[in-house]
Amino acid sequence: LDRLKVLKKMPRSGGDLRRFLQKVETSLPSCTPEAARLALSTFAELRCRQGAMTAWPLILKNRNTLLAPCLAESVWAASAVPNPPKEVVYEAVGLARQVSPQLPELTEGLVYRCVYGLARMHEGRGSQDFLRRAERILV
Repeated sequence: LDRLKVLKKMPRSGGDLRRFLQKVETSLPSCTPEAARLALSTFAELRCRQGAMTAWPLILKNRNTLLAPCLAESVWAASAVPNPPKEVVYEAVGLARQVSPQLPELTEGLVYRCVYGLARMHEGRGSQDFLRRAERILV
C-alpha cells in the first residue's frame, strides 16, 4: 500500500488489477483492524472502489475494537469510494453515530473529514445527534 501511495495510481484495469485485488483479499483477513483501516483509506484516496469494498467488511467486523480516529477516517473513506452501495452508506452513517460521543477527542482535521464524509454520502436523516455534537465542537 505504501508503494501505491508513492505511485499515486492503481495497477491498470484488467488482469493486473484482478491479480492485485486477489492478493489484497487473501492478506486482509489476517491483518490487524488498523491495517484494514489503512487499506480502506489508501484505496479510497486512490479512488479504487474494488479495493475499498474489499477492506470495508473488515472495518465493520472490527468496529467495536477500532478507536474513534479510525472510525472517523473510515466514514470519510467510505464517502470517497466512487458510487458506494446504499448499504455502505447506511453502515458508514452507523459508524458516524458510533463515533459521535467521542467527537471532542478527535483532532479538528478528523472531525472535518468525518462530517464532510457524512455530508457527502447522506442528507442528514437520522444523523442529527452527530451533526449537533460536531457543530458544538467546531463552534
